[in-house]
Amino acid sequence: MIPISFSKLILEKLRQKRQVAYERDSIESYRMIQALIWYGEGQPVSEIALFLQVTTKTIYNWIKLFICNVFSWLFRHMYVGRGRKSKLTKAQKSELYKMIESGPEACGFECGVWNTALIASSLLLKFGVKYNPRYYRAS
Repeated sequence: MIPISFSKLILEKLRQKRQVAYERDSIESYRMIQALIWYGEGQPVSEIALFLQVTTKTIYNWIKLFICNVFSWLFRHMYVGRGRKSKLTKAQKSELYKMIESGPEACGFECGVWNTALIASSLLLKFGVKYNPRYYRAS
């Protein structure tokens, strides 16, 4: 690959974008931006790849994508908010967790084990939120 250098302005913008990625918990974006910064600062690609535990080809691909698309390429990786917005607030989720921890008997059910139908009923009765039991997952 032909040696390419980034201007001080580009490096400063990359540092700003790295901070945004950090604040958004976008680990993938953070790693890509950090690799670009190190490359722009003159670090060897082999060392960057070793430190980030990716191949040198991956680093070269990131550099190529950045050169061709500049910052628009990075914005796609920092998108936050994919998926449907939760129907429960953080406080409701916390309350639900406590309900589940206390067991179904404490919530007025006769069964001793939670199942998705009981959780769906609890959500509807307690919070007025309807979820399809098919889409529950343990986390």
